[in-house]
Amino acid sequence: MMKKYFFLAAAALVALAACSKSPIVESVNAGEAVVDPDEIFTGSEKYPIAFASNVVTTKAMVKGGGSIEAWNNQTLYVYGITRDVAADTLYWKDGVEIENVPVVPESGVKDTILVKDALDNPYYYDNSARYDFFGYYVDDAFVTGQETPENNAGTITLPIKIDGTQDVMLAYADRDSAVKGTTYSAEKMFSAYGVRKGIIPNLTFKHQLSRFIFKVIKGEDPNSDVAKVYVDSLCVESFADAEMTIVGANRGLAVPDGAEMEEFYLTNRGVDLAPVLVEGTTALTLGESMMVMPGQESYNLKFRIGNQPAGTSEIVHQWVKGQSIPISGGALAGKSYTITLTVYNLQPVKISVELEPWDNDTEPINIGQDED
Repeated sequence: MMKKYFFLAAAALVALAACSKSPIVESVNAGEAVVDPDEIFTGSEKYPIAFASNVVTTKAMVKGGGSIEAWNNQTLYVYGITRDVAADTLYWKDGVEIENVPVVPESGVKDTILVKDALDNPYYYDNSARYDFFGYYVDDAFVTGQETPENNAGTITLPIKIDGTQDVMLAYADRDSAVKGTTYSAEKMFSAYGVRKGIIPNLTFKHQLSRFIFKVIKGEDPNSDVAKVYVDSLCVESFADAEMTIVGANRGLAVPDGAEMEEFYLTNRGVDLAPVLVEGTTALTLGESMMVMPGQESYNLKFRIGNQPAGTSEIVHQWVKGQSIPISGGALAGKSYTITLTVYNLQPVKISVELEPWDNDTEPINIGQDED
């Protein structure tokens, strides 16, 4: 199965037919440097900076709808920053050409999406400049009053606050990867020259949170009529606040000092979890996945089960508290953990744990299953 990464391919539209790729011209005089016509610009050439999504979906998404499996009208934010090639550093003061510009890849669209300014004008490559590209996606996890990233001496950060329903992703266009398998220099990317060479910068969006998928299965005889068992609420404790570094030495999430754990309740794409009748021999998925802050070796878990004895209409609810999801080494960003709750009619829930990475090397986490 495909890894849960998402790719935006930056493609340039050639405005003038005269800008087509030309072969390298060999020097006539011995010892003279070879001149590549693709590095010569008259100043009239214009190459718009554009993005095209290679992931298409028709599945509707809502804010706080859980894990993003494919793009569908979600708002991404893009940075394009010029680079000092000699020093291999970014011009963070005067060189932020594309600053926090929203881009919306539409459902079912594979055509080029231009990056445009507030006046609906496209951004163009400066033919003499080299760029680095960055991006991020935070769904609706913005902190009120702090929705715009802060640029502090070249480190661009944004505070976020999650509640378990948002996916958070960061992206960077890697120059070395872009020129791999070619004879072109990564130092000359990304640029109008690179466009002429057909080098396409890929913004690879990667998940920054850990994903929990919950399943439930009956631990007793699945055909037992002693009582019907329901699961109708589930909660995990996680840090909610983080500072996200979009551009800088340590891209990723950092939990601030003094942050406290908060309760995240499992939902079904923004809708409260409906009671799930646990029956049969197949594990049932509870709601949508939950996104938690990575790094913890143990996450406190509680959930509510309801027992309905045979021949009665009354459901007796019981909160199962004090359980935990232990993860050796700590939950990793961009990894998925499937947690199976094995519930019983009249017995306490038992816990055992195994892991499942997000790339689907299947090793589920089991909670409540009898040990061999």
